[in-house]
Amino acid sequence: MKYAIGSKCGVVVAKCDAGKLAQPPVSAAQAIATANNGMDAIRIKRAWANACLLDVKMQAHTAESVYMQARDAIGILLVDRFTGNFMDDDLLDCIIVGAGPAGLTAATYLARFRRRIALIGMGESRAHYIPVSHNCPGFPFGISGSELIEKMTTQAAQFGVAPIDARVQRLEATADRFIAHADGRSWAARAVILATGIVDRLPPVPRIKRGITAAVVRICAICDGYEAHDHRIAVYGPANSAIRHAAFLRSYSRSVTVVLSEPGEPALADRELAHEFGLQVLPPPKTIELVSGSDRKIIGCRVKWADREELFDSLYPVLGAQAQAGLAAALGARTDAHGELIVDASLQTSVDRLYAAGDVVSALNQISVAVGHAAIAASAIHHRLSSNPL
Repeated sequence: MKYAIGSKCGVVVAKCDAGKLAQPPVSAAQAIATANNGMDAIRIKRAWANACLLDVKMQAHTAESVYMQARDAIGILLVDRFTGNFMDDDLLDCIIVGAGPAGLTAATYLARFRRRIALIGMGESRAHYIPVSHNCPGFPFGISGSELIEKMTTQAAQFGVAPIDARVQRLEATADRFIAHADGRSWAARAVILATGIVDRLPPVPRIKRGITAAVVRICAICDGYEAHDHRIAVYGPANSAIRHAAFLRSYSRSVTVVLSEPGEPALADRELAHEFGLQVLPPPKTIELVSGSDRKIIGCRVKWADREELFDSLYPVLGAQAQAGLAAALGARTDAHGELIVDASLQTSVDRLYAAGDVVSALNQISVAVGHAAIAASAIHHRLSSNPL
């Protein structure tokens, strides 16, 4: 049996024939021990971020994640640098579900606490839709959502974190652990942080994602109302929410129009609010379409009725969002009227050891809030777990 020893890895690997997981002989074990000599904990963690294991480029957030990937793929034995034992315990300290701003922050904190974690991506973060954010602290000239996620991923990698590309379908809770099931794989941990976010309900407008990228379709008035200064703004949605959002946007523009998504007369209180802020309220349209300029870039939005049409610079759909709280709700976690998770001061849900952070929590949906949630939840979990002295 042949062994490949990786001396650059914090937890060194020994490759064996596919499917055979017997321990290597003493000579291989001695080579592994020699390869580990002199490596301190910080170097080990950093090495994992860039390690090339057995000619397969794997960015690994912890030795455990590589073990699980390799065990199912080509058969690899891992030796724990700190104990010298072959790893046979897959129980992690924490599983983080969702790799947006909240999930990446929680992962960075827990990695720096020297906790054993798995960060499971769950697809594209809502933050990727942000063309440019100007209220994200630390970026005076703004930053796109995609660039922010890239920077946060790079930052987390410095401490050995890399998201696992999978989608968790089910969480199972036992007396002492959670088990996350995803795409035929599973992870077990003492605690879980859900950072699964929300999915915006958008109107059936062709090319709407391109419209969001072009900052014509806008999904967060708090985030980018300032950038819509003096725009001709349309707010599309049910009367109650659309009129309230339109009133907020009057701080930025004199031309704000409510376009109802549902037929019917607004309630008296909504009509009075619209009158107070000088809002025009129009009935549901026949179509909404995005308008391109000569260079094919989307520059506006055209709303059509049977007898008229209006051109707007910005469109704010306010149709609500679907909180991605199903994994927690299936375990009995409490949610609010909008389906978002109710948490305590430490960001723990009503299910013991199950925490949440970011937009999936019943709170203000902002990146800065998500980052704060993650820091609180990660710190609470670290202090609750047994100590981990060197």
